[in-house]
Amino acid sequence: MRFDDTTAAVFATFIAILCGVVFILNTALRRNDRVGRIWCLAFVSAIMVALSDLILGLAPSAWWATAAGNGASVLVFGMLWSGLRAANARRSLYGVPLVIAALVVAGSLVAGARHGAWADVMGLHVSVVLVASLGFVEAERGWLARSLNSRILGVSLLAAALYFVVRAVAVLALGAQEAQFRNAFGTSVEMFVTVGIVVVACTTISLVQRERFRRPGLTDPGEAESAGLLGPAQFRELAEVWLGRAARDRSTMVLVLIELANLDEINLAFDRHAGDSAIRALGQLAVDNTPTAALAGRLTRNRAAMLFPLTDEQELWAVTDRINSDALAASVAGTDMSGIATYLGVASTRSAGPQFDDLVETAEAVLELAVETQRPGTVEYAV
Repeated sequence: MRFDDTTAAVFATFIAILCGVVFILNTALRRNDRVGRIWCLAFVSAIMVALSDLILGLAPSAWWATAAGNGASVLVFGMLWSGLRAANARRSLYGVPLVIAALVVAGSLVAGARHGAWADVMGLHVSVVLVASLGFVEAERGWLARSLNSRILGVSLLAAALYFVVRAVAVLALGAQEAQFRNAFGTSVEMFVTVGIVVVACTTISLVQRERFRRPGLTDPGEAESAGLLGPAQFRELAEVWLGRAARDRSTMVLVLIELANLDEINLAFDRHAGDSAIRALGQLAVDNTPTAALAGRLTRNRAAMLFPLTDEQELWAVTDRINSDALAASVAGTDMSGIATYLGVASTRSAGPQFDDLVETAEAVLELAVETQRPGTVEYAV
């Protein structure tokens, strides 16, 4: 049975709104963090796609809805990718899908009424394939690679990318106006594919968010944590309070990120238990070297953090030197390793501002510079 485009659009709009509202409310009321907010944008974009298709189904002459729908289609997959990057404790790069979507919208507007619902169809397909493929890669790396739900989402993004590749080839080979193309790859079929992705995404990323907030440091259930080390949600909550007080008093706070450099190598050379032991050693390293008036927590599986007032840069340098020194002496149970390899990224509210997300993003940016050196023990500052 084949639905006409209007019926398919009504169905897609209902499903998109239902999934979007459920996820957005869940994020707002229970898991309101940077990752969740980025993924909310993906669901808002999915609703825009469905609404644009519904408008075209009811008024085929409303060619401008094509431009909005094409841009929103890119944002659905682009914001899923961006959220996956943020969940992996990497820079979200949400500006990339925004720029790509803007270019697709511009191309659709230039094509204008002459092409109607098929304005800039190749630009749309190339863009969706690009960001969906990036989403698949991101879902299969970092700590997300150990989450079954994340991997399911990654496979669904790969399937979507392959579908749009085949659809683009069909456009070139058959033409968008041919009945054979419309039956196999028409608007109604494309809407059902998008709805399928939205449903899978709503289910899987809700479960991924549950894993992120439920497990201290994003580690396995039952894995021991160091006393005094906060989980990611607790660290964020307290850090935002501390940053608010610091902004009120016009004092400077500093965030130190400590990343375990060789976790994959430890898991490969020894086993997963050795990797878990190295993660615990990282947590203990953060706790042991935290200044008296400070917070210590775990942001991701292999990344710990400290937040404390910056009263003296000499004290800050002493802390980072002590971390590197103790890292060389840390023991990893089940291995013959002498120490663990770490990279450090340091940012202050002077350079990043008082908002938690901005401070973390700045610290992550300088941490990436340290990682790029490929020399464990490297410390990069933005103070």
